[in-house]
Amino acid sequence: MDMMVRNTNKRVVCEKWKDVVGPRIKKMLDKVGQRATQYRAHIGGEFVFQVTSFGANGNQHAMDLGLHTCTCKRWQLSDIPCVHVICCIRFKKQEAVLYCHDYLMCTTYMQAYTPVINLIDGEDDWEPVDYPIAPLSFNKLLGRPRKTRIPS
Repeated sequence: MDMMVRNTNKRVVCEKWKDVVGPRIKKMLDKVGQRATQYRAHIGGEFVFQVTSFGANGNQHAMDLGLHTCTCKRWQLSDIPCVHVICCIRFKKQEAVLYCHDYLMCTTYMQAYTPVINLIDGEDDWEPVDYPIAPLSFNKLLGRPRKTRIPS
């Protein structure tokens, strides 16, 4: 019963989403996107970029948008574009949502919670059986039984 109600609630919440991804992921992308102004993208190919920061240390990161790789490894770990990737995506004038993994999309979320769990009848409506149902067998474990002490 709890699982059925949970799936229904998740499905109803997902139907209210307005973006391609959920609101939590969208909020993360917006927060990371604000920091993307501190970086500058240099194009090396159609999908290959190098990003440098404007800070004093001038960090550099290389990425491939086609292979979904960045040298900071945040994109590979979370499947959410890191700040360096968002800088490159903005350079190409595209949406960061398109570079998120499929499991973060609303459509995949809906597919996970679409199956309906069928209800079962109460115990009063079950058919009686003619044979006795034996309990599971209990095997006593070998060795000395553990003492039940209260840890101090």
